[in-house]
Amino acid sequence: MLLSQLLACYTYRPMRGTLEQQVGEEHIREARLAFRNGDEISLRDVTVRSDSVIGFDDGRERRAIPLAEVASIEHREVSVLRTGAAMGATAAVAYVAFICIVFARLGPNWTAVPSPAPSAP
Repeated sequence: MLLSQLLACYTYRPMRGTLEQQVGEEHIREARLAFRNGDEISLRDVTVRSDSVIGFDDGRERRAIPLAEVASIEHREVSVLRTGAAMGATAAVAYVAFICIVFARLGPNWTAVPSPAPSAP
């Protein structure tokens, strides 16, 4: 479980509904805002109000952006497909490394046919 959290891959997904429908609906932990002029900004602890979007930038400075300037809001969430692929690749690499270590410890003659046991006189 801890490994899945460490390997988790994240992606941004659009919020449901229009901007007006998102007002006061929920607190967004991490969001990416797209402005009408094409710029983007990432914020943390985001709240959508009737006239603005409020959050904190990477420097923990509070930002209030007028809602009229915001084209869309996307929230950050775990990408199940990417996380599964990363965990599968990690498991495959670990398996190959395990097999290589096992064969390295067997020595150079691991495919040799065993010699017959001496017969008793």
